[in-house]
Order: sequence, then structure tokens, then C-alpha cells
Amino acid sequence: MEQIDIPIEMQKNPFYSLMVDESTNRGAEKHMVIYVSFLSNGGLGDCKTQFVKFIPVADGFAQTKFDVILKVVEDLGRCQPF
Repeated sequence: MEQIDIPIEMQKNPFYSLMVDESTNRGAEKHMVIYVSFLSNGGLGDCKTQFVKFIPVADGFAQTKFDVILKVVEDLGRCQPF
């Protein structure tokens, strides 16, 4: 998985939330869609939602989903690995 470009506005904000959705296309390929929500202006402004990544996943198992989400969080630079 390639590195994620972090919005400059988000880098100034100590808090954010992830929204994750899973989809399966007609060819039975599974993907996860990741969005991030954060408050602009260092946490004092409007709520912004931004698309982060569209990620193909090997299967629909919980561990696979967890690993993908953990990698995204690590790439966002807000989490230490377990």
C-alpha cells in the first residue's frame, strides 16, 4: 500500500475520525473505502470530510480489515503500532 497524502489542515488538528466502507464489485473483488473527518482551523472550525484511499483487499475477514485500517492510521501518523 502506498503512502497517504495527509491534508495540511488535518496535520494541524489533534483529532480526527475514520469512516470505512467495504464494497464488492460484480467480479467479487473486495475493496475498502476510507474517509477522514476532522475540524478545520486547528479543531475550532467547520467539520471537513475527505476521501483518503480506495484499497483492494484480499478477503472479507475481520483481521484483514483490521490490518488495512491500522496501516491507514499509521500512515496518517497518529498511532503507534501495537
